[in-house]
Amino acid sequence: MKKYHIYLTYDERQEIVYAMMNKRNDLIRTGHYTDAVDEIIGKVVNAKIKRVKVLLQKKQIFNVVKMTLFQTQVFD
Repeated sequence: MKKYHIYLTYDERQEIVYAMMNKRNDLIRTGHYTDAVDEIIGKVVNAKIKRVKVLLQKKQIFNVVKMTLFQTQVFD
């Protein structure tokens, strides 16, 4: 299994959680299983927070979420 690391700002993390919650609600409404979406929500919410420097025009420091994701197949 391959590992992937992604770095998200607080706003990006929040958008992912909201999108996954909306998807989960849609799946519940239609009577489908929500296991895959629940797993993603858990990984995003429980991910470690790491302080890193991001080089833009000016040097700025952001608190970002470092997530380790594993390659999995998600079926619709």
